[in-house]
Amino acid sequence: MPAARPAFAAAAVLLVVLAGFWFVRAPSGAPEAPLVAAAEPTVSRVGEIRAVKLADGSTVTLDTDSAIEVRLSGDLRLVRLVRGRARFDVAHDAARPFRVEAGGRTVTALGTLFDVGFERGGVRVSLFRGSVDVRGLAPAGSVAAVTRLSPGECFTDRSREPQVVKAPPGLQQWVSGMLDFDGVPLGDVLEQTNRYSARKIRLGDPSLAGQRVTGGFRPLPVDELAAALAAAFSLRVERSPQGDLILRRP
Repeated sequence: MPAARPAFAAAAVLLVVLAGFWFVRAPSGAPEAPLVAAAEPTVSRVGEIRAVKLADGSTVTLDTDSAIEVRLSGDLRLVRLVRGRARFDVAHDAARPFRVEAGGRTVTALGTLFDVGFERGGVRVSLFRGSVDVRGLAPAGSVAAVTRLSPGECFTDRSREPQVVKAPPGLQQWVSGMLDFDGVPLGDVLEQTNRYSARKIRLGDPSLAGQRVTGGFRPLPVDELAAALAAAFSLRVERSPQGDLILRRP
């Protein structure tokens, strides 16, 4: 669909202008994030992006509908990602490596900036600064394989064999409320954006899931996102009795 990309881009730009910021920033001079004590469960609500400060000086930013468990001690800094996605801006402490556990994987860092998130069928680790080691589960008596990432790389185990790929453009933007896609199937886009709202965008025709989406936009308000996608692919929007938005062919 040659016309879909410019139409989507125009709609996305309009959406950015109209939507504004959909999360609350702390006022100037106020603390950037609340301090989280060790072992305190921390969650974000649907549609919320929440930054928290750990007692060691590290900052964790939770994506929508995410949860972590934190355990800090004299020789250990451990965070377990229970669900969703989080960004870790790790305070350097050579004596206490910083570890994140998610889906059977352990990510170890000293001072660095990286994301860990669940995705369909696996876990994704994206590195922006420093270096991290990603380890998997290993049978008793054996040593788990270690994958070291460099900035700009992503580790993913969605496929049968874990692999390291180049990080897609715009991956860092989600903490500011923007999502960026480059040739991503519409079905996968909706899987991500629907996490931000109790009201979902559905496809009235399963064949639409393969349409490719390129552009940056905000997932909320959901009505404006549905309108932008409909304009990009020449679709119409219907409302279900439950309030969901259905994209259908004319």
